[in-house]
Amino acid sequence: MQPISIQEAQDQLQACTDEVGRIKQRIAELQAENSIPALARRERELADALLEGVDVATIVAPPMTSVQLRHAVQVLEGRLAEALDQENQARGSVRRAKLNRMRELLKAEREAYDEAAKQVMHRWLRATALANALDAVTGVSSMHAPWYRLRLPRGIEPNSLNTYEDVSSYPDTQTLLAGVQANLARKEIAEQLHKEGIQ
Repeated sequence: MQPISIQEAQDQLQACTDEVGRIKQRIAELQAENSIPALARRERELADALLEGVDVATIVAPPMTSVQLRHAVQVLEGRLAEALDQENQARGSVRRAKLNRMRELLKAEREAYDEAAKQVMHRWLRATALANALDAVTGVSSMHAPWYRLRLPRGIEPNSLNTYEDVSSYPDTQTLLAGVQANLARKEIAEQLHKEGIQ
């Protein structure tokens, strides 16, 4: 079943809420009609009409009796229970639609983060490769020791569902320096230095 959008779910919820309100309003109206003052008023109106000479045969729909009104209210209360159930289900659909959208947004943010982290790692490796090339010429370390102990944000595709919480999966710089990405960075720096006539 295809998930519905937040707007569609909210529209369905609004329709259910409107239906619940309509039924409650009609129940309130019927209960008001079933009150003792309302029943007495209707009886007086009927008696006045008969006294004024209105033909009994012209009274097409006599007012409902109190028993009939109570039965009508019971019927509507049964329909109200169904409408309330549908409203609750629609409320659940809105919640699910919002959660699905939040999960989609989180997935996109994680992917964007991974891409940015990969770029950060690549830049770190390029800076390290250039520092190593400079160190080889000068014989002096151009980067302080903490530079080589950095732990960079994970930019590698996760191998488990819990990677974001498992900090042991975040690569340290020594692991990076021994990998394929480091070789690529060294090659890029060597090409840049050669292009600029430095090496």
